[in-house]
Amino acid sequence: MRGYIAFLVLTFILTGCDVYDRAMDSAVSSGNHADISRAFHAATYNKRSGLSSTRKNLKRYLEHTDPVVRFYAAKNLYVLGDASGYDALIGILQSGDDVALHKRDLRLWVIDLFRQYREKRATPDIYRFFTKTKSIDAFEALLRLEGKSAPVDPLSAYPDAQTYPSTTVFSLALKNPLLATELASATFEAPKCPDIYAEESRQIAAWALLRAGAGEPYFSYLRDQAEKAISGDRPPAGKDSNQYRKAFGYLASVNGSPVMEVLVRALESSDHRVVQLALVNLIFNHNDLLAARPRLISELKQRMINLGSEFTLQLVAALDDPELQRAANEFSKLDSSGQWRMWSVARKGWPIYNWIDDYVVILNETANKGVQIKGLAGADR
Repeated sequence: MRGYIAFLVLTFILTGCDVYDRAMDSAVSSGNHADISRAFHAATYNKRSGLSSTRKNLKRYLEHTDPVVRFYAAKNLYVLGDASGYDALIGILQSGDDVALHKRDLRLWVIDLFRQYREKRATPDIYRFFTKTKSIDAFEALLRLEGKSAPVDPLSAYPDAQTYPSTTVFSLALKNPLLATELASATFEAPKCPDIYAEESRQIAAWALLRAGAGEPYFSYLRDQAEKAISGDRPPAGKDSNQYRKAFGYLASVNGSPVMEVLVRALESSDHRVVQLALVNLIFNHNDLLAARPRLISELKQRMINLGSEFTLQLVAALDDPELQRAANEFSKLDSSGQWRMWSVARKGWPIYNWIDDYVVILNETANKGVQIKGLAGADR
């Protein structure tokens, strides 16, 4: 790894801003998949210049003879907001070849990518793969991509599988929340799984029931744990250390003004992770940029951004909001690192799907209506 970094630095000194393109060429010529991954990643996340040359060079590899090279090229193009690698990925998925990448079928990596970037047009091919393999990855991708229209039934897809009830509850809630209510009620009362997972199983059950329109005691159960996360409390010894944060995360995607009131209170939490979850869910799951804006502006007015500059600046860059843009421009005058320029210019238009799943349990179907978001136009959730 040190040798590879030294190679990048030396090449940059000798050749200038095309160092990353040259590094990709060299890595592909070597045939070493680890080096290819690192070189493509370094070029994609290049902070020094615009990315038009990177896109152009990545596209050259979409027809490479090595399917792993084609995958990495397409994957990094998606990171850049460019879906031109779709056909290359579909070709890999349709292939009968069991090519391994990190000891896992390359076609599963392709399915993960389609799920992450909400490529609903890939549904037919993912479904064909599922019917042949019964892959759990394909099953979950179909539910995430299509929701109620998913061509799989969580109750019959794996009739012989011994899964935790909460796993089935979650799948049913994606397919049809009303179908999940009976099993969710039973799971809430008796999780029937190892103790370490029991509380999260109850959280999933409460989340599913709230999505189906139920009220108490499920709302109070999640709210009480979420309030502990907001207060910075930690679960007792022997419990999941993230139990309260998880409850907050499940509650955050449930519609309704009581939930939004909890999220607004969470903006003042001392737990920065809780604040991040609250901001993203308010904006993308509840269409309430108005409530989130003051907290973001207060962050930008600080010399040191408490929530993390990468999180804050990429979130602001994803929103076409004049007030936030002005605050970010003011921040940039005091910031010598050029981070705002990187997110607002060099990485302008990057899709939120690069990071959104780190902050939401699910994106609501009504999310983002009325909110101008860069890199999301025409995307299906």
